Amino acid sequence: MKLNNLIFLCVLVLNFFPSKAQEKNTNFRIVVIGGLIVDTENFSPLKGAKIFDKNENLLGITDEKGYFKVKLRQEIKGNFLIYFSVKKQNYESITLKENWGNFGKDIKASFISGLNKKNFKEKIVFTNLEISEDNSYRNVVSKFNALKKIKSLENRIRKAAEGNEKVFFEIDGAYYIVYEKNWLKIETKNEIVSIDRKITMQASELNSKIKRSEIVFISNFNNKPFKILINTK
Repeated sequence: MKLNNLIFLCVLVLNFFPSKAQEKNTNFRIVVIGGLIVDTENFSPLKGAKIFDKNENLLGITDEKGYFKVKLRQEIKGNFLIYFSVKKQNYESITLKENWGNFGKDIKASFISGLNKKNFKEKIVFTNLEISEDNSYRNVVSKFNALKKIKSLENRIRKAAEGNEKVFFEIDGAYYIVYEKNWLKIETKNEIVSIDRKITMQASELNSKIKRSEIVFISNFNNKPFKILINTK
């Protein structure tokens, strides 16, 4: 047999019988996650945070920018269960568990999370995991900067609400109704609010009528005599 024919035959055999690695890959879906881990207190990046899968296998470690990129793999059949944890010495660990449904192809995602120091009194939790075609460091940081603005506002609201039962707050020229660990931004301090559909008043009058601990939930309305309903029972 000529050499050229032998080479051609080998190529045919290799193409017809895929390698075990190739067969194995077709049975799995992969989620590639690009993420950023920061300190919840000052938002500084955390180097050396370790990412583990559900079996405690090390997937990756954050660099000096707090960034990491890892792959989660699961069989092609059934729902894809996102499960991984982030651990760092002297910080409290976090574990993320999400059911992403039954998708049949590999996807990319971005992840942002803060870790609390173990001796940090105020426990702050924020995580954001979403599908993203661009999970590069640059894009994840861009998402983080937007999230940081929200978290900074939440920190200011939390500090303003410490040691009191106020409901209405004015912070940096904007107006908020605060209840439990949630808050609602309103357009003006004269926004009409109803308490249990019994009495109505301007938002700025709430602090003299109700305590924050009395609020069960708040609803928004656009087609009522009032825009906001505060329920106390």
